[in-house]
Amino acid sequence: MLLFLLLMQILLMRVLIAVRRRREQRFRALWEPLFAECVDAVPAQLPVLERRDAPAFLMIWNHLQESLRDEVTERLNQLARRVAADEAALSLLRHGGVRDRLIAITALGHLRDDREWDRLAELIGSEDGVVSLSAARALMRIDADRAARPVIGQLAERADWPTAIVAAMLAEAGADAISGPLAEAVGSAGPERAPWLIRLLEFAHSEVAGPVVRSLLEDEEALEKVIACLRVAADPVLLDRIRELMHDPRWPVRLHAAQALSRLGTRDDEAPLVAALSDPQWWVRYRAAQALASLPLISVSHIEHLSRTLDDPFSRDILCQVLAEKELAC
Repeated sequence: MLLFLLLMQILLMRVLIAVRRRREQRFRALWEPLFAECVDAVPAQLPVLERRDAPAFLMIWNHLQESLRDEVTERLNQLARRVAADEAALSLLRHGGVRDRLIAITALGHLRDDREWDRLAELIGSEDGVVSLSAARALMRIDADRAARPVIGQLAERADWPTAIVAAMLAEAGADAISGPLAEAVGSAGPERAPWLIRLLEFAHSEVAGPVVRSLLEDEEALEKVIACLRVAADPVLLDRIRELMHDPRWPVRLHAAQALSRLGTRDDEAPLVAALSDPQWWVRYRAAQALASLPLISVSHIEHLSRTLDDPFSRDILCQVLAEKELAC
């Protein structure tokens, strides 16, 4: 009897799976051509979106929103509103499980629907990192100016938001919205989170990020902060300080100072970079050679001449390696 019941249960599960698959196939056959039409125009005739199909609809729709841009995404928004998918998203946010709520949060962000703003603002403090980051991205898409300060305030507290996703969110929001709040967050962050926040300053306006970076570069004791500042240094005003740091006793600082010179350096930086080719640390020598090869008005023939005439064998070897890499790149 027990074996019979087990067999019946397995049979029932297979039937349910088959029914679900057929329903999914019918759903895709109905909606995917309509989504595709949005590349050119919103279809004139649209079917009714059944309530039970709303999560599947929004999941595919979210994927398309992430993949497409500009006018196409706006047409997808028009389609969603015409079939009341925005109302479905609101309902899922209020009453759905975790998976459905994540789908709804993402959809509301793409729709720029602020009717549940307070709820989304509450969710950025969720202990669930996926939920909190999804809510943060939605708020930034709905109104970046309004959301920037509370969302960036969370950056100083959370270590569970992946850097790549945060960077994409800040880039999408734009420098106008995030520059001020990000500079404030860097200034108030603790020693553990500050270096990460400093690296995000590359998405801020240089006139806002520059003074923050200049100030932090003077704090020689804060190694991680100094390195983070050198990574994002983009203001020529910082050149004198960067040149000083080429002589720092800590080799990671010298390495990142050389990298900064590869972006900001001038013809005047040839001599200190040539001197760094003899650094005891291989990585410092390598970055200095790369920086030297990237300086304005420094030709390949000049680098080749240095690689033959310098007295130090380490300097000659590292220049030969960089020259070989440039040939391979060509």
